[in-house]
Amino acid sequence: MKGSLQVIIWLFLLVTSTETFSQGYTIKVRISGLHFAKMYLGYYYGNKTFVQDTVKTDVDGLTVFSGNEKLPLGLYVLILPNNNSMEILIGEDQSFEFESNLFDLFKNTKIKNADETEEYFQYQKYLQNQQLLLNNLRLQSNQVKQYPD
Repeated sequence: MKGSLQVIIWLFLLVTSTETFSQGYTIKVRISGLHFAKMYLGYYYGNKTFVQDTVKTDVDGLTVFSGNEKLPLGLYVLILPNNNSMEILIGEDQSFEFESNLFDLFKNTKIKNADETEEYFQYQKYLQNQQLLLNNLRLQSNQVKQYPD
């Protein structure tokens, strides 16, 4: 009886400690080409953008956004110097890695350990490609209108 009570107490402590350590957020970001620069994690409220967290990158463009409490689920924005920014969806997976290149954020982005964030990013890439196709079609259409046969 005494042994089973100890097992129950240990299981309770294990479960509660696991929940305690799994809370919060840790977003590791590496932007190659960005050195010793401030980076912001922002969120939207209405038509305004607010800063959730501010960090500075190291010489390799590496930094970590972190906090003790989970972020509310939703759309966030990584704000880099020179008004470069990229929207990210933060879902249940709030401990993940984000890697990109300053010179082409969309093309070179890799996301690890956050399925919802990765899926949203793939959707953004798809929309960007569709916009390029639409622009090309408009250009071709204007050329045809300008020089009819």
